[in-house]
Amino acid sequence: MNRKAQSEIIGFILVAFIVIVLVLGAYVWGDRVLGERRDEYSAVRMKTKMLELRDAIVSVSQDGPNSTRVVSINIDSGKLYLDNSFIPVSCGQERRDNGLIYEIETKTEVVDTTTWALNDPFENETGDLCTVGGVGVSYPGILFAKSASVGETGKYLTQYLVSFRNLKDMDTGEHHIIKLGSSTIEQNTTGIGEGTHNLMIRNDGSSYDSTNSRWTHDIALIFDP
Repeated sequence: MNRKAQSEIIGFILVAFIVIVLVLGAYVWGDRVLGERRDEYSAVRMKTKMLELRDAIVSVSQDGPNSTRVVSINIDSGKLYLDNSFIPVSCGQERRDNGLIYEIETKTEVVDTTTWALNDPFENETGDLCTVGGVGVSYPGILFAKSASVGETGKYLTQYLVSFRNLKDMDTGEHHIIKLGSSTIEQNTTGIGEGTHNLMIRNDGSSYDSTNSRWTHDIALIFDP
């Protein structure tokens, strides 16, 4: 084989090697970017679903005892669950009310706050769960969100929270609040993960506290009934 042919072969190998390196680099970079965008898309899409769930819960609470509604949910990543821990809200206080939370680990900071803050596009008021709103004036359900870094992993735990505030009827002086709870149905879970699921929302009736003039409207959340 002459020297010219050898040079051509070596040149071809070098070009092929460079092309392979560039393709692999583009693939790794593209996969990382797509992963970040996929997480962001999942979080934003579930934010819309959380607003839909909030509205469905409010509707069921107004439809009377034993009324139900089923909402279909597709979770690409993360989980949706019922939480009854102490939830800090923007007025600087804490409430031990059941809240519905969706959370997902993302590679970017989807929400620019590390503490619960109002993230509701339809809320024109303060968004404080501790603020007494008016029946027929203020909306009972509010959406909060936060993104907190997860150790040194470079990831963020992005969470969306739907909870409900106390509303006061200015005519009667009575208070109304929606309380979320899990169902007593056998094998019912308090959360769901990735996949397609159904969430049944059921009105379990209302109770009246004459001491505090407060109506509590009990709503059961039944995952995959």
